[in-house]
Amino acid sequence: MKQPKHLMQLFSFSVICLICLHYLLVPTNKGYGIQETVSQTISTPNSGAEPPIEGQPTPKSIPSKSSMGTFSPSDPPAPFVTIRVRVSAQASPNDELEYRILVENHSPAEAHQVRVRNNIPTNAKFIRATPPPDSLEGELIWKIGSLPGNSSKEIKLVVMVTGTGEVDCISRVQYEHGQAVKTQLASPLLIKMTGPIQAMLYDTLNYQIDIFNTGNSELTGVQLTNIIPDGLEFLTSKPSTSGENPLIWNIGAIPGGQSKRLEFQAAVKKTGEFINKATVTTSSGMKKETSSKVEVGEIKLALNMGGPDRRNINRPTSYQITITNSGNQLARGIKVSTKLDASTQFLAASGGGRNENGEIKWLIPQLAPKQRQTVQMVIRPTMAGTLKNRTEVTADKIPTGWQVEKITIFENNNGLVAEIDKSIDPMELGEQTALTLRLINNSPNPIKNLILSAISPDTTIVTEGRGPTNFSRQPDKVGFLPLPSLEPGKEVTYSLFLQAKKPGDGTFRLEYSADEGISGKAEETISILPSSKAPASNEPPALP
Repeated sequence: MKQPKHLMQLFSFSVICLICLHYLLVPTNKGYGIQETVSQTISTPNSGAEPPIEGQPTPKSIPSKSSMGTFSPSDPPAPFVTIRVRVSAQASPNDELEYRILVENHSPAEAHQVRVRNNIPTNAKFIRATPPPDSLEGELIWKIGSLPGNSSKEIKLVVMVTGTGEVDCISRVQYEHGQAVKTQLASPLLIKMTGPIQAMLYDTLNYQIDIFNTGNSELTGVQLTNIIPDGLEFLTSKPSTSGENPLIWNIGAIPGGQSKRLEFQAAVKKTGEFINKATVTTSSGMKKETSSKVEVGEIKLALNMGGPDRRNINRPTSYQITITNSGNQLARGIKVSTKLDASTQFLAASGGGRNENGEIKWLIPQLAPKQRQTVQMVIRPTMAGTLKNRTEVTADKIPTGWQVEKITIFENNNGLVAEIDKSIDPMELGEQTALTLRLINNSPNPIKNLILSAISPDTTIVTEGRGPTNFSRQPDKVGFLPLPSLEPGKEVTYSLFLQAKKPGDGTFRLEYSADEGISGKAEETISILPSSKAPASNEPPALP
């Protein structure tokens, strides 16, 4: 039985489709899929993929990261310059035609070396142009130069028709666009200097210089030069050198992957900021520089000593010694000492002071810049006369110390005797001191109706007063009401508080009177220093 003809045709078509699918469908890891032909290409900015060049190996793909540069950088926008021309569509012989030529940059990027070229029609002659062309030989040329992004330039060209037919005018624009890339070449030569960043006067500084060859090849003719700044003095080095400034070491060769170390010492001769500069060179022309900066400060200690100007013998006498770090460096190992006169007896000392064979000594571990500390000693004079109390202070890393002297006159007075003690001496501007005023009856008889008044110098102001009787106070004067009686061998104590209002020395005056024509006065110098804004490391102890 014969099949219909159209069925045979359908069967043949189906067989052909199956054969085609057999070659198109290939096994994959997920079943069957359409096979794709993939070629490896290098991607370049603003271009599509380029096929491999025939006869050459397939280029390798660019890695995702590179230690030498940036992969797939973002390119800056490229300029896009067009030209448009407008002119009348009809004209007659001897007519003037005006061409309006618009050059436009549609990109935000600047276009460079922009040039417009325009032919001169054969049936017309050049009349004028705005701006005038840069060249009229053969064709008209305008050298616009750089055209900023998103800007335009218009040219007006006027020609006169001299013939018949069509007037053909062709305008062209040219411009440049390029990219500059840079590849840095890593130098195998490296140098590093290590040294102190802070030092004190007369310190010895240690410097270390390391030279590295990070490459694989040997570096030859290596030479190191170091300039010692003014304020430092070269001492010694390893390996040795002549010692002349600049210091020079001829190192020679450094194999690849190795390094060379040099060391030298310098002494500090001045205060200030100093920079050591080192330069290493090779015979191939390589050069590297490094430096090390050091700030040199100086320990400066200010020493002040306060105490009474006059005092009766066999009475406790207190002295205050104030040490201030007026420099810009931490002072360590501060030693304070005062030698006692043979005519005095040691009673007490604050701040850990101790008596060693007639010499009072204190040790202050350290004082920060602008910090101060006050110590106190109490002695008893046994003989009348003038006593010079001399105190000296020294510290670590200073060649010489500082000295200060306080003179006190010791007397042997009978009758009514006055004493004045100061809690802080000298004071700084703005500080407050407490004055202790004592009246002692050394007579065999009672003293009746004792009146006391005190006058402060113009460098201070009286802020408060205390005593056994009521008082009246003015800014520079305090008056106490009479004390009915002061018995023989007894003493009475008054207190006044003074605040320093301006620097300088002034005289505090104490005046007293009583029945039987008894009167007298006592004076003490009040010294006020400018404010150093130095925090006190301790408060002076209470008077005995």
